Amino acid sequence: MRADLDGTLCRLSIKWTDAQFRYRGNTRYFTQGSIRPTVAAGLVRISKPGPNDVFYDPFCGSGTIPEERALFPARKILASDYKREVIWTAEQNCEGIAIVFQSDARQTPSRSESIDCIVTNPPWNRQIAVEDLRHLYAAFLAEAKRILKPNGKLWVLTDCHEELTMAARENGLYRNAVCELSLHGLHLKVYEIRKTSP
Repeated sequence: MRADLDGTLCRLSIKWTDAQFRYRGNTRYFTQGSIRPTVAAGLVRISKPGPNDVFYDPFCGSGTIPEERALFPARKILASDYKREVIWTAEQNCEGIAIVFQSDARQTPSRSESIDCIVTNPPWNRQIAVEDLRHLYAAFLAEAKRILKPNGKLWVLTDCHEELTMAARENGLYRNAVCELSLHGLHLKVYEIRKTSP
């Protein structure tokens, strides 16, 4: 049982399933900062996956988000990460379902306006220095703006609310907080970011 307090609201939760459910019974490889498949599944569902989408996760880590996206039809699923050591893990988890490659999310090999949907889980406050996050988020959103199609959407899970807001403003992007969740004691939000006004 778990109790969450939020102002005057108290939410009690009871877990009815064991750990096997969270990991879908699959053999998975994990890296530091990996999110649970159930969280990745929620992110994918929020993005409203379409069968003709070119989908991309530029901070793929162990490949959890692309793996969940592959449960829905897509034209193409791309996954990349800056760290060579996590690419192997993503390749194992996404074998046959996604194109996995090493790339810096701030400067990808993707063509301009070639991506329909980006869903990603970039580094948070506990994983990187705050000063570095401001620069990382600004450069990443500039690249996302370049590679997204005119009506493309970007979905980001983060606890760096101020950094993401400033980066979106800097790049002339529209940001909307879609939902909140508590994960490992952090108060995260899922943001929808667009090139055009909703």
